[in-house]
Amino acid sequence: MYKKVKPVLHSSILSRIETMINELPISEQTIGKYILAHPASIVKMTIHELAENAGGSSAAVVRFCRSIGLDGFPDLKIRLSAESKSPKKPSNYDIERDENAESVIEKLVSLTVQTLYNTASQLNRDVIEESVKLIKQASVIYVYGIGASTIVAQDFAQKWMRLGKHVVTNTDTHVMAMAMAVAPADSVCVSISYSGETPEVLQLTHIAKEQDMKVIGISRFSQNKLSQLADYMLYTAQAPEAELRTAATSSRMAQLLVIDVLFFTYATEQYDYTIEQLTKTRQVIDQYKRKK
Repeated sequence: MYKKVKPVLHSSILSRIETMINELPISEQTIGKYILAHPASIVKMTIHELAENAGGSSAAVVRFCRSIGLDGFPDLKIRLSAESKSPKKPSNYDIERDENAESVIEKLVSLTVQTLYNTASQLNRDVIEESVKLIKQASVIYVYGIGASTIVAQDFAQKWMRLGKHVVTNTDTHVMAMAMAVAPADSVCVSISYSGETPEVLQLTHIAKEQDMKVIGISRFSQNKLSQLADYMLYTAQAPEAELRTAATSSRMAQLLVIDVLFFTYATEQYDYTIEQLTKTRQVIDQYKRKK
């Protein structure tokens, strides 16, 4: 059985280190901080030289590489070398005091494009296909997210409802818990949490597991509690945190991209049926509008 295949990572390794560094053990943080301060130099170093210069150990370097989703030190050097040849990206995406509209547009577009690119490049194709199989076979799909992830859960629900799937979602955790307690066999739970640590999402995920449901989790790439519970994990890029919470904007866009990838992969496997169902629902909506 599949269990949390490592994502295929081609996104910015320096951005990944910046966003994950505070979650790592102190020994690995030491390595990460040195890499961030001397990225160009790392390419020419041996693992022992990096460990000595950073004031750590070779074992800590290996653990650090694995913590950020790489195979090892050679993989890190390759990524840093490739990244050094790429165009430089803005160092600050956050909106600051008295910025004009042009600057706001430029920052938000840059942040969104980068986040979507990073998310797309680290999605695991095998996990997508296995998740689509689960959704296709599910008698009922329970999908839940709170805060900004509520919008993502609702988007998931309306997409699959248009294809005739029975989808349950509600912003009330108690209502979701009651519905899941009487879930029929072959039901599936889709748990959405950017941090992977949202208490309400974790509580419902526990209920899903108690009901023998398979769980598809959607979160940022990190060693979070949701990833430990879910059977299948789809990871979004880690968005840079900021004072005005631009991360809530970019993380939502990344989650919506994941839902779209699932939906269109699902649709291609039963293309004619999907077109037929979408046509039916569109006709009903058009008739409703004409009667108003």
